[in-house]
Amino acid sequence: MERSVAVGRQVRKLRKIKGMTQAQLARAAGILRPNLSRVESGRHRPSLETLEKIAAALKVPIVDLVIRK
Repeated sequence: MERSVAVGRQVRKLRKIKGMTQAQLARAAGILRPNLSRVESGRHRPSLETLEKIAAALKVPIVDLVIRK
């Protein structure tokens, strides 16, 4: 599986576990909702900075976004 697709699936999974909408997570992470949507769908490979923002907003270590559990 392509890495960006795997990361996107993990972001979506964690967002849903936290009970957040895309809009809520995007706002908390300081990114645009369409950009978050592209990350979750695997159409965009996020930068390390973006992954750090998403991880912080989800209150998880960044490694949780790149390693499936």
